[in-house]
Amino acid sequence: MNRKLRSVIDFFEANLHRQIRMAEITTFTGLSHSRLDHLFKAEVGQSPTQYLQELRLKKACQLLETTTMKIKQVRLAVGYQDHRDFFRDFKKQYGLTPSEYRTRCLAVILPESKSAK
Repeated sequence: MNRKLRSVIDFFEANLHRQIRMAEITTFTGLSHSRLDHLFKAEVGQSPTQYLQELRLKKACQLLETTTMKIKQVRLAVGYQDHRDFFRDFKKQYGLTPSEYRTRCLAVILPESKSAK
């Protein structure tokens, strides 16, 4: 993978909790927005913005599955300031609200843990 793209992905992963502006990314990579977009799509298959959103939602799923954090805490931990955006994007990606997702995960985990006893 292109060294600059790898640094963008590493930056995304390390900064999921905060708002990231593409201008910030283009500044540290030295690439224009359109060039970054083109390279990212060619190597990753989606735009940097799409990739970041997917990364945030995957991390939200992980947190919903493995922690008892409140939904608001999860939302903020993955960089969503607006709860409507978070719920909309999450439901669009997974077909469930974050609460429904957590409930479904618990329904799968709890019967397994009971049968292990």
